[in-house]
Amino acid sequence: MKWIDDDESLNNFIDFIVESDRYALDTEFHREKTYFPKLALLQIRVDDRTALIDPLAINPKLLNRLFEADVLCVLHAAQQDLEVLRHASLEAPKNIFDCQVAAGREWIRLRADPWVPIGKGDKVTLELPACRCRALSILP
Repeated sequence: MKWIDDDESLNNFIDFIVESDRYALDTEFHREKTYFPKLALLQIRVDDRTALIDPLAINPKLLNRLFEADVLCVLHAAQQDLEVLRHASLEAPKNIFDCQVAAGREWIRLRADPWVPIGKGDKVTLELPACRCRALSILP
């Protein structure tokens, strides 16, 4: 895991990402005592590398080069992340795959036979592995 808190390191990491097929992105933010969310941390995973990026220590606009690239950005619950990026004056990634939306579509597809019982003692539950998708966990 790499901590990025300077522009040169961020540019080097972006150079690496834009050569890949996809990357996963997650944001952390603060909403307390503020009208709009404040970006507090970016987490990016590409191939076997994970970076934690301090948006307060770098120029966040450098990320627009990444977001404009043709690389697929994998998110979970993208709406919140995109809202945070927008309020940080950043562009939305050009190509997005939202795990949450994909899981919902898979659930609709499974509705033809929704009762796939999984026994757990006296309980019967439904098993839907797609709902367990998390952006940082689907990359090799």
